[in-house]
Amino acid sequence: MTVLRIAILGAGIFIKTQHLPSLVHNKKADVVAIYSRSKDSAQALADEFSIPDVYYDKNNTDGNTLELLLARSDIDACVIALPILVQPDVIKKVLSSGKHVLAEKPVAKDKATAVELVKFYRSLPAGLIFSTAEQYRFHPTFLEVADIIKQGGIGQVHSFGYNESSYIRDDNPYYNTEWRKTPEYQGGFILDAGVHSVAAIRLVLGEDVESIVATTSLYKRNLQPTDYMASLVTMKSGVKGTFSMDFSVSVSTFRFVVNGSKGSIEISRFPNLGYKITTIDGEVTEKEAASFETPAQIAVYQEIDTFLDDIASKKQTERAKPEQSVIDQTVIETCLVSNGSVVTVE
Repeated sequence: MTVLRIAILGAGIFIKTQHLPSLVHNKKADVVAIYSRSKDSAQALADEFSIPDVYYDKNNTDGNTLELLLARSDIDACVIALPILVQPDVIKKVLSSGKHVLAEKPVAKDKATAVELVKFYRSLPAGLIFSTAEQYRFHPTFLEVADIIKQGGIGQVHSFGYNESSYIRDDNPYYNTEWRKTPEYQGGFILDAGVHSVAAIRLVLGEDVESIVATTSLYKRNLQPTDYMASLVTMKSGVKGTFSMDFSVSVSTFRFVVNGSKGSIEISRFPNLGYKITTIDGEVTEKEAASFETPAQIAVYQEIDTFLDDIASKKQTERAKPEQSVIDQTVIETCLVSNGSVVTVE
């Protein structure tokens, strides 16, 4: 088994709680370097996870900058989780240095920037893997439910409902990242979290969105520019559904229901994501999500494991391609600009 040498670009919450635990528990990876804008944040994670080499930019006095990291020929790939506005240029630099990339979503502030980034990637010589870290496309429950629906387990699908809500407190660690407090990109938390939801809808239903009519509001003034979105969605097949997100309410909910001619299937209890099938005759089947031995979410581990396998096989998994992330982002942007009118997703 080939062990790939990985550099981490970013030292935020998700790197600490998800990416690094996943990599540490994966025998296919060896994390050899970490970069952050500040030395202190990079050094803290280097000490916690025994990462030998630290790189940073701010007030750098020893020359260990990002450019020096990218000049290393012994690093195979980079896992990137940086602020949305910064990511596209860094991804281009990493790819140009000949290193594979797994980048957190959204990869850019808007569809236009994301499309340009993907075009840049596709213009490079074949062989480099650029994947987006959309863990919902790798969660075992979403994958299992998608297969049940594909195999006709609830009959002909005719409708769905997806609702996710939570209260973003002022002490929420994700809210307290500076680039989220004053987002210079469309949608704020609705974009940041909504791309996950769209990924789940597209995966489970096995098709893309045709059109949307949506409305948005801002109820919690510090969650600029919007914290609430409700929409009616029409899929390519004509299946219709509701899709809503709200980050201003005190009750956290997660419920995704797909209805068919033979019954309904409901995914709930996030983040464990068990599911329940109820037939039209009232028969109920329930399944709890599988337990997992690492501190990270199982879906994050799976997306990273797939990325490592793709590098080794030199063949990219369809679910991980950056074009998938662009589609997710396009759907959310369509919701944000609909303003009560039906808009075709293009």
